[in-house]
Amino acid sequence: MLVEQDDEREATWRGRALNTEEALKAAHTTAGEVLTKVRLVQTNMKKLVRNNSK
Repeated sequence: MLVEQDDEREATWRGRALNTEEALKAAHTTAGEVLTKVRLVQTNMKKLVRNNSK
């Protein structure tokens, strides 16, 4: 019975670790995408300000 509980706990922790790893990978990719979009918005805003100040 204790061995079965240990196996279940180990499987649960293994699953959590894998889920966390996948979430970190997704977050890293998403963060890079967000930064790229922020830079694009900054560039476009600078162009708009320049064009409106003429």
